[in-house]
Amino acid sequence: MPDWAAIKLMYQQGHTCYSISKRFGGKPTRQGIRKRAVREGWDRPVTGLVTESHRTTDIVNLGADTPENRERIIDMLAQGATYSLAAGAVGVSTKTLERWRKRDLQYGLMCRAVRQQALAKHVANIDKAGARDWKASKYLLAVAPETRGEFAETRHPDNEIVVQINIDRDAAPGSGVIIEQEDFQESTD
Repeated sequence: MPDWAAIKLMYQQGHTCYSISKRFGGKPTRQGIRKRAVREGWDRPVTGLVTESHRTTDIVNLGADTPENRERIIDMLAQGATYSLAAGAVGVSTKTLERWRKRDLQYGLMCRAVRQQALAKHVANIDKAGARDWKASKYLLAVAPETRGEFAETRHPDNEIVVQINIDRDAAPGSGVIIEQEDFQESTD
């Protein structure tokens, strides 16, 4: 049973429904909090944070360097969004967001930290999946800068996909198994 008194207090202090839901482990959902707040007429401070419903309809602050827009960018980066998506959500270009991050070094470091944490969660998910399915491990090896050259897929001019995996670390580069596209299709049928 959620602690609705604490949820109401956080809501009235200006926290977003998303952040409240996240703090309580997703129970209740942000939609559930919002519905209850509307149904019971919970008040929000005039200077409070922007609610989810206002984020899409309140275009007054789009493009402005406001605390609400900064919080929204941080929230999106924490969920794994790119800088481009986060900037677009508040109505600015990627270059403008980059200027904000350079002008306010603390904010820039926060953006980078939450983005790195989100990426680390995705790497952990791939690592967990890799224990069950080799394709997850192969993908991670194909995109990691340290191993990209050895495991990445490449396309040849005749549109054949070549996948090279060097299992023997003492083997010369390029001595991996090459599977022709037609052979691959036949073996998967």
